[in-house]
Amino acid sequence: MRKIVLLAIVMLFSINIKSQISDGEYAPDFTTTDINGVEHNLYDLLSEGKSVVLDFFTTWCDPCWDLHESHVLTDLFEHYGPNGSNDFFVLGIESDENTNIECLNDLPDCDYRTVGDWTEGVNYPMINDHNIKSAYGVYYYPTVFIVTPDRKVFELKEYNYNALQNLLAWQGHEAKLEEGLRPKLIENDNLNQVFCHHQFRSNLRFPLYNGGTETIYSADVILKVNDEIYEESHWNGQANPWESIGVFEYELLSIIENKNIEFSFKNINGKPDEVLSIESDIIIKTGQTLNIKVKSDLNTLKDQTSIRISDPHGTFIFYEELDQVNKEYNFSLDFNEVGCYEFSIFDGGGDGILTEIEVSDNFGNIIYNNSKFNYQGEVQFNPSLITSIIEPLEVTVSIVPNPTSHFLTIQTTDEKLKTGNVKIRALDGKLILEQNMMHDFIDVSYLNPGLYIVEISSNSQRFVQRFLKL
Repeated sequence: MRKIVLLAIVMLFSINIKSQISDGEYAPDFTTTDINGVEHNLYDLLSEGKSVVLDFFTTWCDPCWDLHESHVLTDLFEHYGPNGSNDFFVLGIESDENTNIECLNDLPDCDYRTVGDWTEGVNYPMINDHNIKSAYGVYYYPTVFIVTPDRKVFELKEYNYNALQNLLAWQGHEAKLEEGLRPKLIENDNLNQVFCHHQFRSNLRFPLYNGGTETIYSADVILKVNDEIYEESHWNGQANPWESIGVFEYELLSIIENKNIEFSFKNINGKPDEVLSIESDIIIKTGQTLNIKVKSDLNTLKDQTSIRISDPHGTFIFYEELDQVNKEYNFSLDFNEVGCYEFSIFDGGGDGILTEIEVSDNFGNIIYNNSKFNYQGEVQFNPSLITSIIEPLEVTVSIVPNPTSHFLTIQTTDEKLKTGNVKIRALDGKLILEQNMMHDFIDVSYLNPGLYIVEISSNSQRFVQRFLKL
């Protein structure tokens, strides 16, 4: 058995990088064809009860070649693949759209660059398909994931036998079948949808697989909208343990009010007590109060994690840093104006907050609850269920000129703010400058052109506004 720990990786930098999928999330399904013309579907492989290793690499990546030359994945496939214990499957995925199949074989017709023959000594399927990396947010090479039979994905940081074999038991994430009839939902982005405006249509998807020890043959399928039956059908088939049951899709039209959705997969195999029930919401209108409950994680650093809310005009009306580790924060905001607001949370470390977050309105509607947002998570919402007008604070702050190329002049009628502090931040929350309000002007001539945040605060007041540096 061979072991290799890669100490270097090749990173790709781009302005618009999709966040990489996080450990424990459900793996996106895909169908692809290898260089020998054989088709592979991820969920079909998982339905056989095996875990699938996805090796994302490029032909020009030296650390990827080190992993290739170690034969770790080749040995894994030999001993634990279809010709061994059949617990694993491996797919090598060349992910650069600029390289052709000839680069995999180190042939003269290679249209980019390759460090060798990637097919030599390899017994698992090799794929030349750059589209798959986008679904997983891959931005450095090599990136190696393992997808367990319950459709959950985990990234491998160390490439050796022990890491691969022990991953299923790692931190309690072992994939196990439950006793009996246990249909399971593969979580997806269609649950708990929040919109700013009325929707002409909304698509709902409920992909299911069999997570139990018994084969599922039949069930009644019912979709209710606001407690009324919207559509019902009967499903017949054969879903063995780990196998996909199917994807149940619905289209709702002309959504102008909030909707409560209940999907039921019931009377399974003719047994009335066997039922899977899933509730979700489509939120068009939220209440006038927004409640934010968030707990920072153990690796929170100062100036790294922040929460922001912008109004319908794009002006920041709320900004707060989560600058203490393992602390629970609670905030409450009231809105007087109907329109499209945006809540966003940013983490400079790129791993989300690893704990919990819940943003809800005064009616209990969940607006946002995704802690695995990587670098940034956001949602737009419309506080149109306003029941009373809340008097705003009589605070006047003037920040001129805006845009500016040299100086900002700040004036305020609030006595507390006059003795407060001024901070200039980048849009990602990074602190650039801090000074007290004793000086009513700020030199910003050294800043690069772009949008910035100016924050004026005292012990009881805070004012936040964006400005443009020319």
